[in-house]
Amino acid sequence: MNLTQLQRRQPVQNRAEKTRNKVMVAAVEVLSVQGIGAFSIRQVAKSAGISIGTIYEYYPSKQALLFWVVEQRFNRRLKVFDSILTKENMDKSLKHVIDCYLTALREADLYSRLDLEVRTAEDRDDGLRKHTARYKEELTKRYIKIWKHFGSKQKIGRLKLIANYSHELDLASMRLQLSEKKSSAIEIRFITQQLAHVLAGLALQPDGSWNQDFNVKEENNGRSRQCSGH
Repeated sequence: MNLTQLQRRQPVQNRAEKTRNKVMVAAVEVLSVQGIGAFSIRQVAKSAGISIGTIYEYYPSKQALLFWVVEQRFNRRLKVFDSILTKENMDKSLKHVIDCYLTALREADLYSRLDLEVRTAEDRDDGLRKHTARYKEELTKRYIKIWKHFGSKQKIGRLKLIANYSHELDLASMRLQLSEKKSSAIEIRFITQQLAHVLAGLALQPDGSWNQDFNVKEENNGRSRQCSGH
């Protein structure tokens, strides 16, 4: 490709990227503010200030656009999960790792209205539910990795079931925090952490009793409770 061809193509690429970004921002805004019920190509185009036809140049359908938003949020969640799986955290206790994960999710704004709408959309769209299954499978693998690290001898099938409960707990916590009946954020956080600890206990021992690894106090050996990696 010669210099003239490059100079002609570059502005087009820049404009296309800017337009795509506008569509992305508008899609997120519609979901966050108006909800999944109002999500449509027409509404996104209106929010972005561009034509409906322009959006179809980048996304063939409303579902394709919604899939993109969902992928972004799940990939971000996986990245947050991976960020707390550091040796420093894993050398402490299971309780410490769980609390670090929940804290990291809040700090990454992954308990937002957008995330709730994305999760709600799964109940209305079989295609989306199948599309997100692989992301949930990746989250499940990370839960099991943690539980195995702290000594779980449970069968994989049972651990997957407990991981599914953890996914549902995550969604329930999100709904509580964003509900119109404002509960204390600290109270919701405490309840979420306690339930997460219970699920972790079930993953370690069939009767839900805590083993020594789970009860280790992070203060021992001069260790800090501070989370590392995020």
